[in-house]
Amino acid sequence: MSITLEAVQQLVDQLSPLDQVRLIAYLTQRIAPALETVQAPASTAEQADDAWTNLESFWQEIEHLGTSASSATEQLLADRRNRQNAIEGSDHAYS
Repeated sequence: MSITLEAVQQLVDQLSPLDQVRLIAYLTQRIAPALETVQAPASTAEQADDAWTNLESFWQEIEHLGTSASSATEQLLADRRNRQNAIEGSDHAYS
C-alpha cells in the first residue's frame, strides 16, 4: 500500500491543533539527523543557524503553552461531545 502526500495532508487536517504541533515535533526529531549530515553551502550556513535558532525559540514558546493546552483526554471528550451534539443535538450531548 502506498500512501500519498495528499492523503497524509487530509489526515493532518483532521487533527486538533495540539496534535498537529505534536506531529511537527515528531517530524522534526525524525528529520533533524538527516539535515545535520547535509552540508550547507558557505553562503547559507549563517541562514541555517538562524533557522535552527528560530525553530528552537518556537519550541520553547510551545513548551510554555503546554500547561494551558487541554490534555488528550479533555480533547477526546470535547470531540465526542461535539460529534454527538452534531448528530443528536445539544439535548442529548454527553457530558
